[in-house]
Amino acid sequence: MLEISIDPSSKNIVELNEGFLSLLHSSVKELLEEFECSDRSCSLLICDNAFIQKLNQQYRQKDYSTDVLSFAFDDETEFVIPGSSLGDIVVSSETALSQSQEFEVTYEEEFARLTIHGILHLLGYDHELGDEEEKEMFELQDLYMQKFMQKYNGTDSALI
Repeated sequence: MLEISIDPSSKNIVELNEGFLSLLHSSVKELLEEFECSDRSCSLLICDNAFIQKLNQQYRQKDYSTDVLSFAFDDETEFVIPGSSLGDIVVSSETALSQSQEFEVTYEEEFARLTIHGILHLLGYDHELGDEEEKEMFELQDLYMQKFMQKYNGTDSALI
């Protein structure tokens, strides 16, 4: 499951309606099922650029805002407690909005892409490890975005 919250100190958060959030929940659930993690959960924090920049500086020593950060809980043992969390994802609403305009897609589409990207990181994929890893991760991201967009485009636009 996906637990979504908004950083209360953040400004300029673009609101996401219940129809979109429901679609995002079901898409994340299906993705986790395909990775045999249906009993696992993760959290998603929506914030602004200032907040994500602080996290990026604190945890990655990079003093700039970014679009998405993932904080995986290490599961180095074979035993995993059912229902335990994979980790946390943080998405900057401001960056998602500017990237949606840059890529000429809807805000919701870009937000979903960033969420899927973050979940793939929680599942152990890392595009920064090399060309092969990058190719594998982005192919999976494209696959799950295609599945999401089929649902998104088939949904009554009044709900989203």
